[in-house]
Amino acid sequence: MYELTTVEAGAFDDLCRSATTILMYSNHKIKSLPDGLFKYCRNVVDIALSRCSLNTIPAGLLRGMIDVQVIRLDENPFNPNGISEDAFAGVASVADLSLFKANIDMLPPKLFASMQLNASLNLGLNKLKELPVDLFSHRSHRLRILYLLRNELRYLPRGIFRNLPYLQHLYLFGNQLISLPEEMLLGTSMTQLYLFQNEITNIDEGRPFDTGRNDTRVKLLLLQDNPLTSISPGAITGLEENAEIVLYCDLLSIPWTEQRLNFTCVSNVYTPSIRLDGRAAETFSVTGFYCNHTDGQHTSLCTACGVGTYGMLVNRFILHNEMETGCRLCPRGGYYQDVVGQSGELACKRCNNGTFVRYGGGHSPLSCEVCPEGTQKTRTANFRACSCLENHFRLDRFGRCQNCSEKGMLCRDEYATIKDGYYWNWTYTDIDGYKRFVKNLLIFNRTYDNTSTTFDGSLPRIYSCPQQSKCNNSGSIDGGCSTGYTGWLCTICQEGFFEALSYCHKCPDWWAFVLEVAALLLLVAVFLAYVIKQHQREKRRTCSRTIIDVTLARGKIVLAFYQIMGEFWESLDVVNWPPHFALIANVMTLLQFDISAIFVKPSCFWPRFLLSPYDEFVIGISFPVSLVIFTCVLFSCFRVWIKISPDTTIEESRKQSTDRWSSNVMVLLILLLFVTYTSSCNVTFALFGQTCETFVLDQNNLHNVSLLRSDYAIDCSTVKHRRFTIIAYISSAYIVMFPGFLLLQLRKYYRKKEPDNSIQPQGDDHGYHYPKWLRFLCENYKPEFWYWEIVELCRKIFQTLVVILYGYDSPLTVLVTLTIAVVFLTLHASYVPMKDPFEQRLQMASLWAIFLNMLVAAVPIPVHNDGVSQLMGVLLCFLNFSVILIITGKVVLRLIFHVRRAKKANGDTEEAALLRREVHDGYESTNQVTEE
Repeated sequence: MYELTTVEAGAFDDLCRSATTILMYSNHKIKSLPDGLFKYCRNVVDIALSRCSLNTIPAGLLRGMIDVQVIRLDENPFNPNGISEDAFAGVASVADLSLFKANIDMLPPKLFASMQLNASLNLGLNKLKELPVDLFSHRSHRLRILYLLRNELRYLPRGIFRNLPYLQHLYLFGNQLISLPEEMLLGTSMTQLYLFQNEITNIDEGRPFDTGRNDTRVKLLLLQDNPLTSISPGAITGLEENAEIVLYCDLLSIPWTEQRLNFTCVSNVYTPSIRLDGRAAETFSVTGFYCNHTDGQHTSLCTACGVGTYGMLVNRFILHNEMETGCRLCPRGGYYQDVVGQSGELACKRCNNGTFVRYGGGHSPLSCEVCPEGTQKTRTANFRACSCLENHFRLDRFGRCQNCSEKGMLCRDEYATIKDGYYWNWTYTDIDGYKRFVKNLLIFNRTYDNTSTTFDGSLPRIYSCPQQSKCNNSGSIDGGCSTGYTGWLCTICQEGFFEALSYCHKCPDWWAFVLEVAALLLLVAVFLAYVIKQHQREKRRTCSRTIIDVTLARGKIVLAFYQIMGEFWESLDVVNWPPHFALIANVMTLLQFDISAIFVKPSCFWPRFLLSPYDEFVIGISFPVSLVIFTCVLFSCFRVWIKISPDTTIEESRKQSTDRWSSNVMVLLILLLFVTYTSSCNVTFALFGQTCETFVLDQNNLHNVSLLRSDYAIDCSTVKHRRFTIIAYISSAYIVMFPGFLLLQLRKYYRKKEPDNSIQPQGDDHGYHYPKWLRFLCENYKPEFWYWEIVELCRKIFQTLVVILYGYDSPLTVLVTLTIAVVFLTLHASYVPMKDPFEQRLQMASLWAIFLNMLVAAVPIPVHNDGVSQLMGVLLCFLNFSVILIITGKVVLRLIFHVRRAKKANGDTEEAALLRREVHDGYESTNQVTEE
């Protein structure tokens, strides 16, 4: 609908010249009207300018109208003195004039001097504090109904109604009258007088209810809800015989009178009912009454809203006397109402501080109960059961507040969520219902939704993330993960990310991946070329140790260190690793020689190429089994080929070649099994029953789930997992048999004093003749420590076993790993089992690095101290790379040494050649002299 804001002069001229009799312009934003606007509106009998934002009624505004039936100026925000004394000049008469709820605080004494009031005048719900004594005295009126309800009147001038001989109904309830003037109704035709809800304490002699007429007298007098203490017998003189008087009798003695009167003593719950015509019912419907239209009649029965309720100020006639009417309950919270017939935006009284009404509709101060525990009882409750104390939350808007004591819980604005670094799962609880509850809880006025005041579900149980940087939920209810993470405890990498050492890293581009692989292959090729060249050079001279011996001996130390630390880092979250640690983590994964980890990055380019712990277990166990089977088949085929071969001429040479080939195959087999043994053990341990963690999902402990620690996406309660667990226990036989086999073979050859037919390496100074495929296990140890490599292997497996089964957050894991680290540090320092001093120092360095890493985990760094955490991250990166740096430094120094020696050798060769040339030249000169 188009909304008017201004009306120009003459706007209604053409309209009024026609046969128009009604002007309806309500509900606009017209602040002022020009003079003479209605000068041609002689035929208009009904004009409505209600709710138009008018500030003033200028003099002569309605001039041109003569006899008007209805003038409605309701609900306009008139300024003080905004109604001119001549506002209605020119209008001869009006039947119904309504200035209801028009912000009027005073009336000009001559406002109705030129206009006759014929039926009703509505001045209700304004701010009138007094009435001019001669307001109606300038001319005779035929007014029958006068509405002065809900103003601020304290006194009425004597004789103010004297010139209203037809006045029958006077509504003065809801004011602040403390007394009544003498002969107040004298000269009127009053039958019904409504004086309830005032402050009248005494009604003295003075006949305020006497009309002075015999034909019409007061039949109904409502005086309830006044603090009356006395009524003089003469005060009720002049009432109709059997008139009904309604009042509170608690502090009052009923006066004796010769008349027969009906006194009705009521309490504060009494709700008067009044039968009114249509327009009057419209007024009452916004003053604390509920009006029902009577079928077949033009009247409505209006009943006052009872205690605990109030009427709204916005209920109006909608169409043909159809109304939006009704009484609202006082809202739940700190509100009650012990007086009937109240109206307003929120016409309820406040409970005392620290009290509230649980279910709403409070009808007395006794309806207010003490707010529950955990709330602020020094403040008003408003629209809840008092506000929560600091660091408290609630699940019921009108219930108790709980202490935010659970670790990881963040309480603000009376609801609970989680802090960064923590995780909760809403699978078995209603997150949508909780969000609706929180959204509703954050509404602090009466517009909240009364259907979402409680959360009947249970909050999820809160868990600390293994790596707290992964759970960056920023206080959200969902408990989101950081970029790149998803799943339970944010331990699964999103698509487009790959995992290395339990951290998710953004997948590289194709060219970066190819370049990385090419660089790695180039480094391997350079290293192998150096080893082969050095080995060929060593063949030309007798060496106590070959380059292969040195490489294997030092490679074992590096491998053992990174295989232990790799599993350890996956369960460690006490250091804020530097950003560049993402690249380092990739190198660490390769240094562990984890068979399954080699297939990580292809998942970046083929998202379906993902390995679960089941796949890793199958690969980790199938690899050694396949190697052994393949070797056995190879040996069988070779023996068959030997037997069927027709050439038997060079038997001895063939036997030596066969032995050499078999020895090389066994070396390759045992070396591959040794390198991959730890990773095979790790994937087997990961499926043991102790690696399953049970998580309670809700605060009521109704739901729980058992998940695999190495991959929280796997449910341990499935049949598939139980089968894999049984297979893992059976496969643990390999974990025992492999080191046991190696130990028995080492002991066997240690005891053998006579050399056998096996190929022996050059320069064996042990005095014991180990096969080539066993030599790398004991070559770098002193003879009496032939078993030490098997002990180191068991140490490595036992440490990773404890970390995998119980996690590093277990006190048992901390105790066992630190004890083992200290014991082996002491043993290596005491016995010095290695022959080569450099390798002994390298082993000590690796043990110290393991010990310091575990010590840092046992005494975590405060995560809030970012500076210290970053510094420790850098230092630990250096510490963990110290082993590989020592090896690299040794190789670089060896290369420098060889380059210098080669240059020196070249210099010596040039000097010898020069000397030979000089000798030759001298010999030639001597011969020439001799010939001469």
